Amino acid sequence: MISAAVMRGIGTLTRTRAAFTAPLAVRCYSHAKVETDEEFDSRWVTYFSKPDLDTWELRKGMNTLIGYDLVPEPKILDSALRACRRLNDLASAIRILEAVKGFWKFHGVFYLSAHCTIFRKSNSSRPV
Repeated sequence: MISAAVMRGIGTLTRTRAAFTAPLAVRCYSHAKVETDEEFDSRWVTYFSKPDLDTWELRKGMNTLIGYDLVPEPKILDSALRACRRLNDLASAIRILEAVKGFWKFHGVFYLSAHCTIFRKSNSSRPV
């Protein structure tokens, strides 16, 4: 009896095809101004050069910068390492150099020249 009712119900169903429509054009663009490389570099140099920067902000800034998945310019690294020196935070300086080494592992010569330039600048400004 139940099977007869089920069969009757199935027979009354009609197959309908789902109508898929193309998605409407959505705003896939941004009105934000595109930041140039120089503006990007100066923003991060300014961030790491803040006199009231603490170790938490230094690490947060480096995590954000490394999260962009790009190789930071030497002037950004210079200001970040100077911030580490100003805060007397050797661990952060080592982490910065290790992260940069990971990015530049295929460009060893460039890494070495930038690394030497950064330390040459920092040693020349150190008081005797």
